[in-house]
Amino acid sequence: MESSAAGPDLRDCAQTLRRRWTAVAAATAAGLALAGAGLVLVPSAYTATTAVQVRPTGVAELTGELSGRTNGEVNLDTEAQVVASARVASAANREIGGTDPGAMRERVEVEVPPNSSVLEISYTAPTPEAARDGATAFSDAYLADRSARVGELIDARLAALEEQTEARTEEMEELAEDAAKGGAAKRARAEARLEAVQSEISDLNAETGPLTAAKASLIPGQVLTPAALPDAPASPQPVVWLAGGGVLGLAVGAGAAFALERRARARGGATAAAQEAVVEDAAPEAAQEAVVEDAAQEAAPEEGGADRASADRSREEEPAEAGARR
Repeated sequence: MESSAAGPDLRDCAQTLRRRWTAVAAATAAGLALAGAGLVLVPSAYTATTAVQVRPTGVAELTGELSGRTNGEVNLDTEAQVVASARVASAANREIGGTDPGAMRERVEVEVPPNSSVLEISYTAPTPEAARDGATAFSDAYLADRSARVGELIDARLAALEEQTEARTEEMEELAEDAAKGGAAKRARAEARLEAVQSEISDLNAETGPLTAAKASLIPGQVLTPAALPDAPASPQPVVWLAGGGVLGLAVGAGAAFALERRARARGGATAAAQEAVVEDAAPEAAQEAVVEDAAQEAAPEEGGADRASADRSREEEPAEAGARR
């Protein structure tokens, strides 16, 4: 039942589109023309991408890298935010000789592939060369910034360790003097404290050595895939724009076709109603004329009979008058 009820509607739609195919074709052509004009008028934008592997620094207890979302030693979410920071954008802007770091921040995007230690840095610009240079500048500026940040943390920690070592060394010298000049009890206390201070100095030196080595061999990351010149603009895309323009024009044309069909049907209905009204107005007059004609036809036989009867009487009276004369 439903298919039979829906069938005529589909057929009506198909018939309407066939009857109004010129409107549909014109609207589709207009949509394609607008899309083509947009492709010509809208400025092209090119996007270049560089892949950077972020390496652990070896001093995660200082940098907080162990709090990342992956199982590695680098918090890539934080590093992605650092790439798009004002500090890195300013460094990248200086590298390419730009004048607006804020505009560069708006053009850079950073993605983190799942289960990886890689940052994909993409930069969009009006020309392929500018896109490549921007992506390269951001990757270089980020690696330099990461190296500087980790170096500053290591330097701060080494400075604190050196200060503690100097304080323990001075204390050790005082304890050595006390042990040499004091009595037996004071000497015993000084010697016990001296051994503890020497152990603390050893611990401080044990921490200083790895930090110094880490700073000397620090590699914050490396570029896995350098940015290349884009072969085609990222936007606008001709296929997408033309397909969208054609579909939009087709939809507008179909809507116009159905609107024209409804208007034509409305006009046809109004014409039919007017004709019916004229017929209804003329019907009483026709009926009255028919009644008059019927009455005239009924009256005509009666008059004819009276004439015939009068003629018969006249014929009967004529012989009688003739006999009377004789």
